[in-house]
Amino acid sequence: MNIRPNLLCFLFLTCFHTHLFSLDNLRTGDMRSLGLGGSETVTSVLFNPSLAAWAEGARLEMNCFNRYSLKELCTLNAGGILPGHFVSTGLHVASFGYDDYRESLFRWATARQLGKRWALGVAVEYAMIQTATDEEDRRSALAADVGLSWYCSERLLLGLTIMNYPSADIGEKHSREKFTPGTVQAGAQWTMTEAVLVSGNIGYAEGQALDCGIGLECTAFNDFHIRGGMKLSPPLPSFGIGYKYLRFGIDVAGVLHPLLGASSGMGVSYFF
Repeated sequence: MNIRPNLLCFLFLTCFHTHLFSLDNLRTGDMRSLGLGGSETVTSVLFNPSLAAWAEGARLEMNCFNRYSLKELCTLNAGGILPGHFVSTGLHVASFGYDDYRESLFRWATARQLGKRWALGVAVEYAMIQTATDEEDRRSALAADVGLSWYCSERLLLGLTIMNYPSADIGEKHSREKFTPGTVQAGAQWTMTEAVLVSGNIGYAEGQALDCGIGLECTAFNDFHIRGGMKLSPPLPSFGIGYKYLRFGIDVAGVLHPLLGASSGMGVSYFF
């Protein structure tokens, strides 16, 4: 029996236990965001709930992101957005890990336009950890997000979001690490031309260094997009492509870590 992947995963989770708890493994952006260097604040409802207010139509989506080619470090998320005249709503579920270590997320978001250029959104989430090795290490948390987006012009979108604040851990009161670290992010998206879009993101999470990212998306031809980006701390180059055919869309992305190697993912969407 080949035990190498499980052994590597066990060492990863053991040696970097504190690091994992300080990161949000469940909140992995869609493939478009990842391909743009992590510009989630202006591209992903999972990071900024107010973006649901700008959705042109209802959609369902599913994303799979595989870290460092280890299936035990894979994040799966699925969700949808339903626009409305008064409010727009979104629902997401996510799972990270493998049989002996599993993190799960259930998130509901709602957003409303405040005039023609502003939108405000809030989200409530429940996250939990399940382990097979230590029954006393089961933890869960309740948290909330608040997001704001502003079209200061037809071509420039600004976003601001506060994630996991307030939050309350349930269980393991003696633990020093927060399961849902508080995070503040700001981003911008500038449509230079009909074929070129530039994005940027800056964020801070509890216990981590300031994180910045930039991205570029070019439309090669109708409904086919080529993306590239870079996160700056540490340097994480990324790339991706996206294509929409009729009501279906597919996006793929890759991220290269200087020490741990490549991570890749794919997302599928259906537009109503």
